[in-house]
Amino acid sequence: MYTSLEVLIVLMTLTPPTPRIPRIPPTPPTPPIPPTPPTSATTPTSPTPPIPPIPPTPSIPPIPPTSPTPSTYLV
Repeated sequence: MYTSLEVLIVLMTLTPPTPRIPRIPPTPPTPPIPPTPPTSATTPTSPTPPIPPIPPTPSIPPIPPTSPTPSTYLV
């Protein structure tokens, strides 16, 4: 078995040197969000009306089979 130091040396010699990561400039602080004015509690919210049930769609009557058109023979 290899010692951890030997493994580390082999890994360091095999891997290419990593390029320097450029420093990311710090993002400016976001301005504080102004507090929203409180809604007046005097106006009660009206309850939403119940949704009426959807009426069932009428069943489509079956299409009667079309009679074959008499083919005209050219004499």
